[in-house]
Amino acid sequence: RRMKWWSFQPIVKPPVPPLARDADSPAWQTSAAARSDHPVDRFLASGWREAKLPPPNSADRETLLRRVTFALIGLPPSPEQVAAFKVDTSDDAYARVVDQLLESPRFGERWARHWMDWLRYAESHGSEGDPAIPYAWRYRDYLIRAWNDDVPYNQLVREHLAGDLLASPRWNDELGIRESSLGLCHLRMVYHGYAPTDALDELVTFTDNQIDVISKAFLGVTVSCSRCHDHKFDPISQRDFYKLFGVLASCRPALITVDKPDVASRNQSRLAELKPRIREALADAWTQSATDFARQLTSQSDSEAWKARLEAAAKDDGHPLHAWAVLRGADDETLRRRWNELSTAWKSKQARANDTREKSAVAIEWDLTGEDYADWFAHGNGSANRPSRPGDFHVLPEGESIVSNVYPAGVFTHLLTSKHNGVLNSPRFRVDADRLSVRVAGSGGARVRYVMQNYPRAIGLIYQSFIPQQETFRWQHWDMRYWKGDWAHIEIATAGDLPVEARGENDRSWFGIAEVVASSGEAPVDLGLPIFAVLSSSTELQQPASTSLDSIAPDSSADLAKLYADTIRQAVADWRFGRINDAQAELLGYLVRERLLPNSLESVPAAQPLVAEYRRLESEIQFPTRSPGVLESSAIDQPLFVRGNHKQPADPVPRGFLEALGDQPFDTDASGRLELADAIVAPDNPLASRVIVNRLWHHLWGRGIATTTDNFGRLGQQPTHPELLDFLAAKFVEDGWSLKRMLRFLVLSESFQATSDATPESLAGDPTNRWLARFPVRRLEAEAIRDTLLAVSGQLDETMFGPGVPGNSRRRSIYVNVRRNNLDPLLSAFDAPEPSSTRGVRDTTNVPAQSLTLLNDPFVLDQAKQWADAVSRELPETDEASSARRIERMWLAAFGRSPTSDEIAACRAFLSEREERLTEVARQRERLTTEIAERREALRRITEPVHARIREQRGSQTRPAGPVDDAGNPLLPIARWEFDDDLRDSIGNLHGVAKGNARLEAGAIVLDGQSFVETAPLKQPLKTKTLEAWVRLDDLNQRGGGVMSVETIGGQTFDAIVFGEKDPRQWLAGSDFFNRTQSLGGTPVESPGNADIHVAIVYASDGRITAYQNGKPYGKSYQSTGPITFAADSSHLLFGLRHSPPGGNRFLAGRIVRAQLYDQALTAEQIADSAGAETGAISERQLWAAMNADDRQQYDRLKAEVDQRERELRTLENANMWQSGPTAPWRELAHALLNFKEFIYVR
Repeated sequence: RRMKWWSFQPIVKPPVPPLARDADSPAWQTSAAARSDHPVDRFLASGWREAKLPPPNSADRETLLRRVTFALIGLPPSPEQVAAFKVDTSDDAYARVVDQLLESPRFGERWARHWMDWLRYAESHGSEGDPAIPYAWRYRDYLIRAWNDDVPYNQLVREHLAGDLLASPRWNDELGIRESSLGLCHLRMVYHGYAPTDALDELVTFTDNQIDVISKAFLGVTVSCSRCHDHKFDPISQRDFYKLFGVLASCRPALITVDKPDVASRNQSRLAELKPRIREALADAWTQSATDFARQLTSQSDSEAWKARLEAAAKDDGHPLHAWAVLRGADDETLRRRWNELSTAWKSKQARANDTREKSAVAIEWDLTGEDYADWFAHGNGSANRPSRPGDFHVLPEGESIVSNVYPAGVFTHLLTSKHNGVLNSPRFRVDADRLSVRVAGSGGARVRYVMQNYPRAIGLIYQSFIPQQETFRWQHWDMRYWKGDWAHIEIATAGDLPVEARGENDRSWFGIAEVVASSGEAPVDLGLPIFAVLSSSTELQQPASTSLDSIAPDSSADLAKLYADTIRQAVADWRFGRINDAQAELLGYLVRERLLPNSLESVPAAQPLVAEYRRLESEIQFPTRSPGVLESSAIDQPLFVRGNHKQPADPVPRGFLEALGDQPFDTDASGRLELADAIVAPDNPLASRVIVNRLWHHLWGRGIATTTDNFGRLGQQPTHPELLDFLAAKFVEDGWSLKRMLRFLVLSESFQATSDATPESLAGDPTNRWLARFPVRRLEAEAIRDTLLAVSGQLDETMFGPGVPGNSRRRSIYVNVRRNNLDPLLSAFDAPEPSSTRGVRDTTNVPAQSLTLLNDPFVLDQAKQWADAVSRELPETDEASSARRIERMWLAAFGRSPTSDEIAACRAFLSEREERLTEVARQRERLTTEIAERREALRRITEPVHARIREQRGSQTRPAGPVDDAGNPLLPIARWEFDDDLRDSIGNLHGVAKGNARLEAGAIVLDGQSFVETAPLKQPLKTKTLEAWVRLDDLNQRGGGVMSVETIGGQTFDAIVFGEKDPRQWLAGSDFFNRTQSLGGTPVESPGNADIHVAIVYASDGRITAYQNGKPYGKSYQSTGPITFAADSSHLLFGLRHSPPGGNRFLAGRIVRAQLYDQALTAEQIADSAGAETGAISERQLWAAMNADDRQQYDRLKAEVDQRERELRTLENANMWQSGPTAPWRELAHALLNFKEFIYVR
């Protein structure tokens, strides 16, 4: 019975209804829609006849142009476009406009945003910290390109589920990427909890969301309703849910590399050809050095470098030089005896380790240097796609040294270049052992972790990870008892490929891994590399292989030195000919790292041209292009959870598609994503094409043929015109699933071109417009409203693609950041959806917040100002006629039509009234400003002598130490500016240069709101940091001035201490486009301009930003996407300017008494110590206490008078946001027009 529901029936293309010609009705004879041969019109007309409704007339040309322009590109037509269309009476004028709009790059931006609603686009995971989804914006750009290129819909669906698996993927030659793989991004746009204690519950939650979105977006059914039981209304069983669950849970959240093969493998073969030649040159030099090694041991052991080396070796029985360190001074007999004792001890240690391993309850033992590697899953273009043999090495990309190390066997990503990336995943395993151990190496932020139930984060105490920072392998151990019985896998990845915490897309990183052991006994240990290990492993020494270590005991120190030299020489020979073993490779690696073998370009001249060519080729390799996605792994058939309870698993359910649409399990050893994609767009699936054409119709008419666009089941609404829906679905498939062709077909119908005016008959017969006998009037979406504000003001930046931007940017709204915990307030006010699930139909509310936003939002106010100023420049006002032209120009821009004479008259009256009001406001503002300045000057005359007296008294006093490190030692900044006599950095070389009128006075930089200080470039990279300054503010109402900023020279990227930019009188961690900025929510600053305020902002390594005022936390800290690395030589600091270039409200008005820069994140205690240290800063309390009684009385009176007038000025400014002047009334008019309903509605 459920299968008989309309949406599950096969699509049969119905005949087009006959043309209606009702001679008795003039309306039917004159209506273009009623007389049209277009199939859409014929289907709709049959409904009008049945409902006895009059057909609609056509919309006027201005209305039609605005309607179709918004529908297709989401922007208003320009006044020039309106004028041209009004006078173009050719038959194909409208069709040409449609074609132009469809070919506009803006088309993809408009329709990609609709798609992003369907797939719940987000750039963060929500929950605590709201971590970013790295490179999520690449999915948005992919959608824009796909719509503009008219990629067939069935191809897009296949890319969204299996873009990485397609036999014939789409390539982007311009970007050098596999375009199809970007479709997988949406699978990562799920919510993730913060360190969930139940990992399986978390897996069920985010997989449920994936199933929900896929089934609603592409099939219009709610499969997630079947998680606990068979669907109550639709032919969807509980087993269906777990079929799809198995497909998706067989994949692992990841960042995937999307480069084209020729980009990913650039120069790899040529680098691989050069490495044996470099090895040959090194082997020649090393052979000679090995011969001389005995002399080094005997003649240089007393040098300072050798003393330190041997002192360490003597304490470590696993050190390669341990035997020499403890035996070199012994007499011959003692030496032989002690040699035997050492070798016996080493053999016993080795035997104990082997015995411990055998007796331990080993659940897993993977040796990745051998056959076990075949069971793992590798991704990326690095050399981790196969185990390497002992003796491989890494050529350094720069510097005097040639190689970084010689490696034993293992899996490494960087054997050709550390630009290459890699992700290596183990098979899925159940946690049965107490301990998990991995033997890893790495650098540059690569990370290894155990992954519980595909949870993508390493966070808290139960989702642990390890970041190796060493060239050699070492064991890392984790206690796994908490996770006993859960499913897990091992993931090791380069820094840029961590699923959530990815860092440094263009940073070098590498890892190596050799072994994994899960056991409940003693942990595996490193035995080190004593000389005995190398001797025992060698089969090519002069002694027979069967010779025991005891029998080759050296007779003297000279013999021992020669034994070392022979061992090294043999290792070099075996390295040269490719027969080296692990122990020999580790020995050579140790000698290279200790610089005991020649490894510089100067010492190995034969390698110089080879290394130069290698580095030239390596420099041409680009860093990988990454995108959110999933990786194939151990395919599973998910057990059905009884009543949806993940703690009650039943029998596994084979992966497959919905029973109602084909019940065959997927015949594959892979996840089944490709099979699922093919099933969704299969010719016999009646849902896919119906769902998408209904969505297109919804976004053109404002309501779908089936109004519940995400639910074609019984709880959804049945289509008003089912035959039309099936006709469109069939035509869509016949036309190759072309989205552009279908949209063109729909908007060329006369029904789309119909008027929105309702006749009395249509209102009475169809008050809800069910039969579409008039075009629906509807409000613009949030993004279109914001974009229109930018378009009419002339501020729209049409730059396409790239990372997200803050809401105050001039870019289109599709590029505005979508952070789940920090959604843009303007867009949210106008019902931009929260990205939690498919949203085919947005809410359309009418609430006070919307009016308040258009009235008060700074972004809206700024667009009104920019618009009025631009129109005033373009059309100077000289008489009434020019004034009318200006009004008409603004009307055309805002509403797409010319104003009536009454509307022009109303505008003139408004302008006249506002001009009178603004003149009065200007007089009041000037009076208050003058009075405030006079009283501040009087305050300065009182306080300056007191400042000078206090500083003179402090001159002979000893300053407290300030902050200290963990050991109690003074914690010094990397730069400090005292500003007593000059702008020099008293610690380093970041000396300042005054710009504009910046000057030194009374131990401070004096900044007048138009000047600043810039320093010399940084001498070292700066990432984790603390900015700290003592500042005296002249004007507490200033907005956006920078106290202290570190920026890339030119200001493209910056972090700064900023005052009042977002919230009046509040501190802010300013950044480029607010990319790392959130409101701190601190208390507004109330101290007078004559007191010094200590302010510091700390940028931690994990991205957390914390602010302090006067040594105490200011507001709340927050997690940012930083920290950013500011490179040496191309970054510097600014004082008094938010960022370069100078201009606007970026300047600070006030005095900076002192500033410090740390290359670390200071703790709250250290900040408090620094604020409390004697720095030359003078608090208001200290200042007041040092005054005499008369000065105090005057000071208090003047301060109260300043505060009172500042309050009056703020009240005046808040009530009258526009400055006086010739354009001020026009700014008010512009703002008024932006508040018209007509501005945000389309007829």
